Amino acid sequence: QPDTIRTMHDSPLTLLPPLNRMQLGFFETNINDREVIAHLGDTQDFHTSLHLFLAERTGLYVSFNSAGKEGASGSLRTALFEDFADRYFPGKAPAGRVPAKQAAEHARMLSGTWSSTRRSDTTFFNLFELLGQLKVGVGPKGELVVESWKGLNGKPVHWVETSPFVWRDANGHERIAAKVVDGKAVRFSFDMIAPFIVFERPAWYKNSAWLSPLLYGGLLAMLLTVLLWPVTAVVRRTYGAPLKLERNEIRAYRLVRIAGLLTLLTAAGWLAFVAALETNLDNVTSAMDPFIWLLEIASFVVFIGGFAVALWHAWIVWRGNRRWPAKLWSIVLVIAALAVLWVGIAFNLISFGVNY
Repeated sequence: QPDTIRTMHDSPLTLLPPLNRMQLGFFETNINDREVIAHLGDTQDFHTSLHLFLAERTGLYVSFNSAGKEGASGSLRTALFEDFADRYFPGKAPAGRVPAKQAAEHARMLSGTWSSTRRSDTTFFNLFELLGQLKVGVGPKGELVVESWKGLNGKPVHWVETSPFVWRDANGHERIAAKVVDGKAVRFSFDMIAPFIVFERPAWYKNSAWLSPLLYGGLLAMLLTVLLWPVTAVVRRTYGAPLKLERNEIRAYRLVRIAGLLTLLTAAGWLAFVAALETNLDNVTSAMDPFIWLLEIASFVVFIGGFAVALWHAWIVWRGNRRWPAKLWSIVLVIAALAVLWVGIAFNLISFGVNY
């Protein structure tokens, strides 16, 4: 019915003015001061877009039958839309410019780590949030830098602030806009994805800015501990230098290394699972359920047990007569085990269920 069409075409949800907004079944992809609504969609193989220039009674439909090299179809369909609009319905780019000092201050307000609102919060798929948080920085001249948002040339887009907290691609149509509350940037997005994805600050306990280095450093410490275990044993045997430790010290020494090995294997299992899903979405079937159950049970037992073993090992080391390198390394292993346990709890790896 005509009323239904009007509702679908003109009932926008405004979140980040002046960026594009969500409609009912469509969303805005306005360009060159033209009112354009669209819908885009993707399967594993096909990547499609439909843009309707309402006043001009013109539509553009394009579909790719593969993702292309490094997902090129996503950028190409946007470039085709923009070039089509520039050729047949041209417009003038905004001429405004925020003073350099103020622009640098605004860029600093946006710098840091951001989490996409398109994510899973309640299942182990939340691990993708840790792996995919967006990083925003400030360039040497105070310009806004978003390393992961690249142009067709494969280089980061050059952003210019045209009005307060609104940036534009100096060589294209894309815009960024941010919402500021009480002097803090709390939300931002890009024009093309603003109707359905915005970025917000992650909770402090999920912020990859500090958590990822701690996690990777902890896993590296465990890896070194496990790899050096047989090496030091061979060296001691070669030079006739036995490990002079009490019974409890020997037990703690071995258990903390076994726990480290099991932790590394469990972490490798999660990474293999993520890689399998990213490589082929056909892997997202019930056939993966036994592997998921195994990972969840292992995470519960190994991450919690590994932290307990690391604490006990540190207690044994500090009570004994070990030298300061051993005492220091025992603390490193406690922090490493805590980092892994933290990630397991915060990102729902320690959970039970195969619904995701």
